[in-house]
Amino acid sequence: MKKIRNTVSISLALTLLLIFASVAAAASSYSLSSTTFSNYVYVNGGNSFKNLHSIEFELDSDSTIRVDVINASTNEVVVSTTHDRLKNTSGGWFVVDYESWPYYLPDGDYKIKFVNLTKGSAYIKGTGTVYYN
Repeated sequence: MKKIRNTVSISLALTLLLIFASVAAAASSYSLSSTTFSNYVYVNGGNSFKNLHSIEFELDSDSTIRVDVINASTNEVVVSTTHDRLKNTSGGWFVVDYESWPYYLPDGDYKIKFVNLTKGSAYIKGTGTVYYN
């Protein structure tokens, strides 16, 4: 059990290091507003972000959401990640890095869409940030 905890701690530390490096490289940021939604909601009213680096957000309801990253010129979903607050060992805080595997995105313009996958509403606290160029 101790070895598993150490492995998780090292993995978390490396992930945070990569994210901080990504944030340092990002020239711009967008602060998320608190939002409640039952179906889906676009970040920043559906406006695109150029050269998306990462997104961090806090889910404050016992729900599961999907984060879709959509190519702004083709309207295709290019990356989709699922986030379940009940299964998250660090509470409701989530970070997705789009500059490294497995969610690497080439330079371009992207929209971000939060999709609720459970009954009822999902609530995202206004403490998150989108990092981009």
